[in-house]
Amino acid sequence: MDVLPLMPGHDTIDPELDSVEVALRAQDPDGSRFSKALRRTIDMLLDGQNTGRFRWEQLYKTEKTHAGTLIEINLHREFHFGNGDKMDYKIEAWTSIANFLKISGAG
Repeated sequence: MDVLPLMPGHDTIDPELDSVEVALRAQDPDGSRFSKALRRTIDMLLDGQNTGRFRWEQLYKTEKTHAGTLIEINLHREFHFGNGDKMDYKIEAWTSIANFLKISGAG
């Protein structure tokens, strides 16, 4: 398994993050399950046949905000993560939060 590079400014290995990565890669070695969950979410939001909207830029601000919640739900469904006590997921022994950032230029 390839090791992810350390984040800038971090000069130590993060064993908690590493164990979450190992668990995710064990369930989804090529990332296809994660990708499909993201695609399902985008399809739910755009749904061009029913809404007439086919691009991210056509969504309302509240719909774009709701995307993060839908991604969290679809990842939960796909991977059957446990519920975290204080955060979104429990993966291995660690609670994790589901945060997704807007990509520059994505509207």
